[in-house]
Amino acid sequence: MLTRVSGIRSHTGPTGVRMNMTPVLEQVVTELKDASGDRAVVHVEDHLEQDLMLAMDPEAFGLALRTLLGKAVQLSAGPPPVRLVINADWTIRVVGRGRAASAASGDTGTRFVRVETAAEGSSLGLGIVGGIMADCGGALLVRDAPLERDAGFEAVPHLP
Repeated sequence: MLTRVSGIRSHTGPTGVRMNMTPVLEQVVTELKDASGDRAVVHVEDHLEQDLMLAMDPEAFGLALRTLLGKAVQLSAGPPPVRLVINADWTIRVVGRGRAASAASGDTGTRFVRVETAAEGSSLGLGIVGGIMADCGGALLVRDAPLERDAGFEAVPHLP
């Protein structure tokens, strides 16, 4: 995994060329749904009026989205499923119910700390996504409580 990440990180800088990320987004959602079997883990709210065109490497976008959705599923406390909201202005929100992702206040420049959870993992995923977003000229905002809830997880990648 680290070799794959370092390979992606080596060429994630702003491409200057906008590429269609809609097929990547659809593939990531399909993979996650297939991996979950009959359990509906992701609900997509697609408000796009045209293709999702971003100035970043498709593989880096796929890794970032897959990581954010996986983290939201990992931290979720069950139904309803994780929400993936794609707005007409190409902003994306990943919203999950359950435990918070970190004690940090949404600043991916600070170290993430493990919250008390039975979930497995090293908690590196959000830092990696933050790095990918920064390399592409974007950013990652993580909230411990989504705007419309008292608890949970929300990640908002600011895409290039």
